[in-house]
Amino acid sequence: MTPNASLVEAVTFKAHPGAGAKTGLIGMATLRLAGAVLIEGVAVRRTREGRVYLSFPSREMRTGERRHVVRPVDAAARKRVEEDVIAQLRARGVLP
Repeated sequence: MTPNASLVEAVTFKAHPGAGAKTGLIGMATLRLAGAVLIEGVAVRRTREGRVYLSFPSREMRTGERRHVVRPVDAAARKRVEEDVIAQLRARGVLP
């Protein structure tokens, strides 16, 4: 994959009713990668400062520890995935 190629081919999005004022939740997304992998349960959130970011699915273990089900491999990959998803949602008018 080339450095500028989109990692996320498609995004399905469902807006959260009321846009989650307390949690910053805007809605939930499903991401399609490489035509072969779907990642469901990705939360699209907004910080109090207005920055949009993604929360990847995680599970709570019996010990109380939270473990990611899926996540980007590093900060650079996270940035690329967030940029891809946010750009697609902006292109659809979901985000300003």
